[in-house]
Amino acid sequence: MNKVTQKINNKINLYIKKNNFKNILLCVSGGVDSIVLFHSVLNSSKDLNFSFAICHFNHNVREKSNLDELLCIDIAKKNNIRIYKGSMSTNFKSKINETYLRTERYNYINNIFKNHNFDSIFTAHHVDDQIETYLMRKSQTNDNMILTGIRKKYNNLHRPFLEISKDEIYTYANFNKMVWYEDETNKNISYLRNNIRNSLIPNLITQDFDFK
Repeated sequence: MNKVTQKINNKINLYIKKNNFKNILLCVSGGVDSIVLFHSVLNSSKDLNFSFAICHFNHNVREKSNLDELLCIDIAKKNNIRIYKGSMSTNFKSKINETYLRTERYNYINNIFKNHNFDSIFTAHHVDDQIETYLMRKSQTNDNMILTGIRKKYNNLHRPFLEISKDEIYTYANFNKMVWYEDETNKNISYLRNNIRNSLIPNLITQDFDFK
């Protein structure tokens, strides 16, 4: 086990133990962030007394989104983990935007949470997401109340990776030879977040290597 794997597993183990979670709903998209979170939570479940299930939501925006869903089904089956699967209708072309997709996803997640006796929801938001969110909000307003960034905990929603970097997540995934799918729409800079991720942040790092 390398240092990054140990760091992430220890952090997840401590977070679950500290909060005494007993039934976690784990949001898994099939991307590297949530696959690593799944792997780490699975490891913790072998040492601590709790259960968890996967929640996957297919937006049906990408041609390859079914591969994400099949991957989630596969890891659930191999590890004997419950999985809840939701999806959006494909007849929504005029409605596509980030806010709409997020709302549909969280409506499904919250419905599963409320109807199946879970005590917490885990998502795999990380340090880089935090930076992107801050810069997005900064570009839209100067209101300090809005510039607080992503919260680690909001009601029953928890983001235990919020102090973990994307580089660390990739290191964990590669070291443990994990399988995941990259979302090709993340390269589409017509979305504000993608523009910040792929253009603004690299430029800021070029100007100040210690930016992140």
